[in-house]
Amino acid sequence: MVSKRFDLEKYHPLYPRPEIIAEYERVKFDYEDTVHDRAYKEWYALVKGREVRQEVSQIYRRKIPNEGEFLMYNFLLRGTDWKGNDQDFATLWGRYEKPIFRLEKDPQTQEVTTTQISNHRTVYDVPFSEHKMDELLEMSAEPLSLIVYGSAGRRLGLQSVEDFRNGSIEDLVVCANKGKSLESVLAEKNQFTYEKRETKQAEENKESSTSSSSTKKK
Repeated sequence: MVSKRFDLEKYHPLYPRPEIIAEYERVKFDYEDTVHDRAYKEWYALVKGREVRQEVSQIYRRKIPNEGEFLMYNFLLRGTDWKGNDQDFATLWGRYEKPIFRLEKDPQTQEVTTTQISNHRTVYDVPFSEHKMDELLEMSAEPLSLIVYGSAGRRLGLQSVEDFRNGSIEDLVVCANKGKSLESVLAEKNQFTYEKRETKQAEENKESSTSSSSTKKK
């Protein structure tokens, strides 16, 4: 697990996010840089044209109803300025806030008279996959923080990288709550399923036997 080279020019600009700028341009609304945007631009000016490396310090797994399962991760970008001094930029990737605009139009001409941001919608844009997990793990720091989202957005920590990569979110939540390994949780889950199936079969056999006895008496 080591830092890897980051192709800054390929992904530039990271901020402001192109997806957000596209939304503003779509409704012809002026965008104002955030503090994070300005910090990125200042950092980029210092490291532009020099090697930049990336290191992941925290990974999150989250399931969004009707959308799927996604990854988010904190990563550190490290470059050097013209003096050779380290210059770092830390950010969270995998989620952004999409602006929801409210447009007021002239009823006669249908021209937009005013535009306002009425709300924001959280967009998750890094779908979970084992391949993506492996990619992140290859450039992860040690110790690596692993977080899974449970019910009501509760964040739960796990220790095992292997469990975090291979388990379902539902099973990982149980692991975190019980402090058990994925192997133990799955064993308990299989045992419960087996016992439930056996109980159901026994009840069905009993009902069948009772029904058969009643038929013979008649």
